[in-house]
Amino acid sequence: MTTTILFPEALDVMVTGTRHWHSITPWQVQSLSNLIVWLDSHHTVRSWHHGGCTGVDALFHALVLGLTRAVPVIHPATGISDRWKQEGIGGHWREPAPPYRRNDVMVEETALTIVVPMQMEPQVSGGTWYTYGRAMQSTNSVQVIWPDAKPGPNYYRGVYDIYEDERWLYAMP
Repeated sequence: MTTTILFPEALDVMVTGTRHWHSITPWQVQSLSNLIVWLDSHHTVRSWHHGGCTGVDALFHALVLGLTRAVPVIHPATGISDRWKQEGIGGHWREPAPPYRRNDVMVEETALTIVVPMQMEPQVSGGTWYTYGRAMQSTNSVQVIWPDAKPGPNYYRGVYDIYEDERWLYAMP
């Protein structure tokens, strides 16, 4: 049985994930691409947020620019904002903030948190897992794209309903 996620009328989406390019699996790249296309075609996505780091944030930025008509919202951590701006990376820029505070703000401003970790289970430290924990404590829905293509737990809150068979994972953009 397939059910559509019933998100708010205008959805704000964020991503958190590994900064290490070598840790992002082909499965995660394809799944993130498919999820962006699926969300953009099935929902009104008002904004796409990321933290302005290398790895998953940079991948997400490029995918949003390439697969949607949106311009991402960048929440830079203190100390990295100048590098992105010097490289001419366009986006809607927020004021730099310390990394964990920046992650808190992204969770507060969005309704769906996409987590793209390099580990197969939650960890006790690191920005990705800190943000995952904050999203789990909030009203956000959480979609984890695990490294190995095995479905894992995803959490949909409030009026949200599970897209049970997760066909978006397998649909080509």
